[in-house]
Amino acid sequence: VLFYSLGRKSSLKQTINSEKLQNINEGQLVEVHYWDKYGRTKVFYRGSHWEAVPLKGNLPTPGVWEIIGMTGNTLIIKFINNK
Repeated sequence: VLFYSLGRKSSLKQTINSEKLQNINEGQLVEVHYWDKYGRTKVFYRGSHWEAVPLKGNLPTPGVWEIIGMTGNTLIIKFINNK
Protein backbone atom coordinates (compact mmCIF):
# COMPACT_ATOMS: atom_id res chain seq x y z
CA VAL A 1 0.00 0.00 0.00
CA LEU A 2 1.42 3.38 -1.00
CA PHE A 3 0.49 6.59 0.75
CA TYR A 4 0.80 9.98 -0.89
CA SER A 5 1.13 13.14 1.13
CA LEU A 6 -0.60 16.13 -0.35
CA GLY A 7 0.10 18.18 2.72
CA ARG A 8 0.49 21.93 2.89
CA LYS A 9 4.24 21.74 3.54
CA SER A 10 5.10 20.40 0.07
CA SER A 11 2.86 22.92 -1.74
CA LEU A 12 4.36 25.79 0.30
CA LYS A 13 7.88 24.71 -0.66
CA GLN A 14 6.86 24.50 -4.33
CA THR A 15 5.36 28.03 -4.15
CA ILE A 16 8.54 29.47 -2.60
CA ASN A 17 10.73 27.79 -5.26
CA SER A 18 8.58 29.10 -8.12
CA GLU A 19 8.68 32.63 -6.66
CA LYS A 20 12.49 32.43 -6.50
CA LEU A 21 12.61 31.42 -10.17
CA GLN A 22 10.31 34.25 -11.19
CA ASN A 23 12.38 36.79 -9.25
CA ILE A 24 15.83 35.51 -10.24
CA ASN A 25 16.45 38.52 -12.49
CA GLU A 26 15.33 41.20 -10.05
CA GLY A 27 18.13 43.44 -8.82
CA GLN A 28 20.48 42.57 -11.69
CA LEU A 29 22.01 45.47 -13.61
CA VAL A 30 22.01 45.94 -17.38
CA GLU A 31 23.46 48.62 -19.62
CA VAL A 32 21.26 50.42 -22.13
CA HIS A 33 22.95 51.99 -25.15
CA TYR A 34 19.90 53.15 -27.11
CA TRP A 35 16.09 53.29 -27.11
CA ASP A 36 13.81 52.94 -30.13
CA LYS A 37 11.05 55.39 -30.97
CA TYR A 38 8.54 53.22 -29.09
CA GLY A 39 10.43 53.44 -25.78
CA ARG A 40 11.82 49.89 -25.99
CA THR A 41 15.38 48.61 -26.03
CA LYS A 42 17.41 45.43 -26.28
CA VAL A 43 19.90 44.59 -23.53
CA PHE A 44 22.51 41.87 -23.37
CA TYR A 45 21.85 39.81 -20.24
CA ARG A 46 22.66 36.22 -19.25
CA GLY A 47 24.23 35.46 -22.61
CA SER A 48 21.48 36.73 -24.91
CA HIS A 49 19.58 39.81 -25.99
CA TRP A 50 16.39 40.66 -24.11
CA GLU A 51 13.72 43.19 -24.91
CA ALA A 52 13.27 45.72 -22.11
CA VAL A 53 10.95 48.58 -21.25
CA PRO A 54 11.40 51.31 -18.65
CA LEU A 55 9.42 51.34 -15.43
CA LYS A 56 6.55 53.81 -15.69
CA GLY A 57 7.87 57.30 -14.93
CA ASN A 58 11.45 56.55 -16.06
CA LEU A 59 12.60 58.39 -19.17
CA PRO A 60 14.34 56.23 -21.79
CA THR A 61 17.94 57.28 -21.14
CA PRO A 62 21.17 55.45 -21.97
CA GLY A 63 23.00 54.21 -18.89
CA VAL A 64 22.79 51.61 -16.14
CA TRP A 65 19.40 50.15 -15.32
CA GLU A 66 18.18 47.66 -12.70
CA ILE A 67 15.83 44.80 -13.56
CA ILE A 68 12.76 45.04 -11.35
CA GLY A 69 10.52 42.47 -13.00
CA MET A 70 9.27 40.86 -16.18
CA THR A 71 6.15 40.80 -18.24
CA GLY A 72 6.20 37.76 -20.52
CA ASN A 73 9.74 37.74 -21.99
CA THR A 74 10.24 41.49 -21.61
CA LEU A 75 12.32 42.89 -18.78
CA ILE A 76 10.99 45.86 -16.83
CA ILE A 77 13.89 48.09 -15.84
CA LYS A 78 14.45 51.09 -13.55
CA PHE A 79 17.01 53.82 -14.25
CA ILE A 80 20.06 53.86 -11.92
CA ASN A 81 22.57 56.29 -13.50
CA ASN A 82 24.41 57.52 -16.58
CA LYS A 83 27.81 55.97 -17.24
